Amino acid sequence: MPGSKWTPEEDVRLKELAKTNLGLEELARILNRSQTAVKLRLKRLNLQSKKNNNELTPTFSEVIEKILGQIKSVPLEKLETVKAPEIHAGEGDEEQALLHLTDIHIGRKTESFNSNVARDRMIYLVSKVLKIISLHRVAGPIKVLNVFLTGDIINSEDVGYRVDLSELEFILRDQIFGEQGAVALLTWTFKSFLENFEQVNVYAVRGNHGRGPKGSSEKTNWDDVVYHVLKVKFEDNSRIRFYIADSFYQIVKIYNKRFLIAHGDQVRGGTYGIPLYSLLQRMLRWATAMPEPWEYFFCGHWHTIAEIEQNGQVLYVGGTFVSDDEYTLRQYGWNACTKQVLAFVHPQQGITARYKINLLNAKKIVKQNGNHD
Repeated sequence: MPGSKWTPEEDVRLKELAKTNLGLEELARILNRSQTAVKLRLKRLNLQSKKNNNELTPTFSEVIEKILGQIKSVPLEKLETVKAPEIHAGEGDEEQALLHLTDIHIGRKTESFNSNVARDRMIYLVSKVLKIISLHRVAGPIKVLNVFLTGDIINSEDVGYRVDLSELEFILRDQIFGEQGAVALLTWTFKSFLENFEQVNVYAVRGNHGRGPKGSSEKTNWDDVVYHVLKVKFEDNSRIRFYIADSFYQIVKIYNKRFLIAHGDQVRGGTYGIPLYSLLQRMLRWATAMPEPWEYFFCGHWHTIAEIEQNGQVLYVGGTFVSDDEYTLRQYGWNACTKQVLAFVHPQQGITARYKINLLNAKKIVKQNGNHD
């Protein structure tokens, strides 16, 4: 019991567990003790973890704190990657994870959002994804992560067309290639995922903010530049594959289930100003117009979270990294939803679970570590 004296039986159990690859966080959970209590007891018993000969394996939370502590002095791409707690996989059916990553808007600034905040929120998102993955691995193996990138990765510098001058943090070049740019941020993200999955599949479609100037092709898009640069950076690693759409959409197959992904700007306004009705109508039309059938439709663009099921097909709308988004408030009358979605896909049942990860919670962790910008 927490706070009570250690019993001989607990000491025996602790000695056995210290020989395993379990970290301090897992030892504390199994013994129903605080991490501090376990750490002190190990020291008192002159024990060490098998995983580290000299010291205990840092807890998952300690790793995240260390990364946040490095932010001020270490370039983003060189930050230490995140490793999930090691969990022995259960004997249930294997599933694949699905992360819908959308509307990051690097280069955008508001009262509560800029590139530094985007970085902090991405670190928080990755840490939460890996924690949830670890919990699901108790039930069964999860070896593959599928990432849906549905556009608006950068914000653009097209002032007066898609961007207001007051919301521009830095120029397009730095939005893509800068130290806090999209390439650096996503490079760190995918490196972290490769530490935790046997295979990472990235499926990408372009958004509307990355489009070229008026008069240019619809396929001239800076989101695609980000995607292709990342593809080249990881081309020597066979465990990560990039599938970049040539069209505005892409149909992805996970097990025997098919997923349609698009940015979501293909509809305008909606019925009574509610875009979900237009998205649902368009989804039902695309169900018969697309070259192959699909069960799920993932999109972004609208900076809100939604899920609607009709006639055996499911619409998932993703949120954004941007908070205090005045455009969304003025244009649509709602506050931007700063959440990203993690789901799990079963070979027969399709999507079995979905988590909405609130990026605003990253602010609490950053403040605790004294790195809030």
